[in-house]
Amino acid sequence: MVGPIYIIALALGLAFFLGFFGKSLKTVSGFIMLAGLAGMTFISGQWLMAFVDGSASTQEIFTAGFKPPYSINLRMGMEEAAFTFMINVIGLLGGIYMFNRLKEVGNSAMSVFIVLIMSLNVIVMTRDIFNLFVFIEIGSIATAGMIILDKTSKSLQAGLKYLLATGVISGLLLIGIIFAYYFAGSLNIDGIIAANLMASKAGAVAVFLIIAVLVLELKPFP
Repeated sequence: MVGPIYIIALALGLAFFLGFFGKSLKTVSGFIMLAGLAGMTFISGQWLMAFVDGSASTQEIFTAGFKPPYSINLRMGMEEAAFTFMINVIGLLGGIYMFNRLKEVGNSAMSVFIVLIMSLNVIVMTRDIFNLFVFIEIGSIATAGMIILDKTSKSLQAGLKYLLATGVISGLLLIGIIFAYYFAGSLNIDGIIAANLMASKAGAVAVFLIIAVLVLELKPFP
């Protein structure tokens, strides 16, 4: 099976590659974007099917050739496969629905859309809390980019407000991560869970900050 890391590699490669296409090749760029989203959907879909029929087990993917805490690791299990598949299917359908609009704006909009879908995949798969923070920020910036596609005064105001709200929330998340690292001694999510931060009041504050901020990052009331 194709490794989950290729979801990220494919998205990053396409986002970079689309920048080389000129304005006259917007239609070609659009179909390449859809092909990339279809490829990401296929990778997560094959993992989901493998978990459903019992032919696969949970996989840990280590970056840079080291194990945590010296590297960032990703995990592909049943839950990750299900959520990444849903994200990629919705991304593919969204790309088809917005095809003409993205083509009208240009290749940069297509790159932003792919980066948004990629960031959501990494948020689901990552087992490093700082890496989670980084890709939440990437996703937020990409979302703001999608908000201002229309380039009207209302869209620009909405995008600016979104970035301001995200900046404040991200600052609180970073504080929570710093406290969690201080008391757990690790940025790895599994290591933080094993440290049982809830056993101390200070650790409980760190957990509260992280959970509260993650709920706010979902933007239930933008």
